[in-house]
Amino acid sequence: MTIAQARIVRLLAHSTLLPSYVADPILAGNPPPLIEIVDALLIHALDCEATLADNLQDTLNHRRIVRSVCTAAFLAGLAIECDCG
Repeated sequence: MTIAQARIVRLLAHSTLLPSYVADPILAGNPPPLIEIVDALLIHALDCEATLADNLQDTLNHRRIVRSVCTAAFLAGLAIECDCG
């Protein structure tokens, strides 16, 4: 992991986007492999999509935003996997 990636991952660990089982080791200075971090982000993005998918009170615009975020998360995951793996 590069220095820039390590900084980004540390900032990510301070957010609420990662579950504690991924964020806690990062904050302790022992980050998991990058692919595990990406997996956690993708699962989080899918949870957001699933939450809004069945909610009839959300607007079409909300659903579009969630789908764009999911798409961006998957594309970022693919880019990281291509770069690292």
